[in-house]
Amino acid sequence: MATLVENFSPLPAVEGPGVRDRVTAHNNLAASTRKSVKTQTRQRGYTYLLVLFLVAAIGAIMGGVGQTWQARAQREKEAELIAIGVEFAHALHRYQDASPEAAQTLPKTLEVLVEDRRFPKPQRHLRRIYHDPITGKAEWGIERNDAGITGIYSLSDKTPFRRHALPPALGEGAAGAQSYRQWVFRPIDDMSTSAVAPTGNTAGLETSLQMGGAVR
Repeated sequence: MATLVENFSPLPAVEGPGVRDRVTAHNNLAASTRKSVKTQTRQRGYTYLLVLFLVAAIGAIMGGVGQTWQARAQREKEAELIAIGVEFAHALHRYQDASPEAAQTLPKTLEVLVEDRRFPKPQRHLRRIYHDPITGKAEWGIERNDAGITGIYSLSDKTPFRRHALPPALGEGAAGAQSYRQWVFRPIDDMSTSAVAPTGNTAGLETSLQMGGAVR
């Protein structure tokens, strides 16, 4: 385009009516060409800025949508964790309450909640060992004392969303939990509104990891 403009450079004034008209027409065409080139360059600059703005806007929108989707997915998994944790808490209490011994005992593993062989006919306090919906693994943190398992919790370090209307199995301190590890589901009666205090010496309270029946 620069070559084209150069080819339309103004011609020097020449004597004669016909020549003068041709020179004037040539000069006008050169000026019009230069103006057109400047206009096109300016328009390309505006278009480039507009494209950059659109790309940035789309990126911001997609980022917001992604964060919203992740938060919604975690909330759904959190609700599932609460339901599963409460079921574990009920199972722990039923195992303890059904103890044939004079002193109620706590389970040593989670598997005995699924198949309690302390009776001639095995009893089931829990349908199965559920996966942790937050981590997606069949691994749970185990709170225990010298009598057995006193509670279970997720091994996720994510921060809970829910702060109010938490189930009694979690206790009052759960509202201030900084991670799901601090949501410990302890034995609770099916009809109770508060957690049942575990039996045994709680001075030796410890946590362990349970995987497929093995405590390590």
